[in-house]
Amino acid sequence: MGEMLLFDGLRQDVPLVVMRPSIITSTYKEPFPGWIEGVKTIDSFIATYGRGRTATFLGDPSKILDLFPVDMVVNAMVVAIVIHLDKPYPRTVVYHVGSSKSNPLEISIFVSYICDYFAKHPLINVQGNPSEQPINLRC
Repeated sequence: MGEMLLFDGLRQDVPLVVMRPSIITSTYKEPFPGWIEGVKTIDSFIATYGRGRTATFLGDPSKILDLFPVDMVVNAMVVAIVIHLDKPYPRTVVYHVGSSKSNPLEISIFVSYICDYFAKHPLINVQGNPSEQPINLRC
């Protein structure tokens, strides 16, 4: 809705750059690998599996997930700002930020990463015990 308001003239003479990232995940590097503020999008599924509360990922195992780390989204935003900073005329530019073309990740591979990670690093529950994950996560 915000984009529609801006596209329909609310922005007046201000240049507009819109970033549309794919599925945003935890960080790749900054401020440290794996950091995320809150649990949103795909991270909620990962956390639910890590707590032993789900054993199924609904989806075709051969399909591609377009996951993109939040720090790389921020880097793309900074680059877009620099590129469009000195443009003398108001214009609208839309960027779709993703990685599936250059770095495809099949759902089956994603699921195996989750299973492997939590087998080695189980979450600790409130009683101080490791959470039990299902033996195999199924698609």
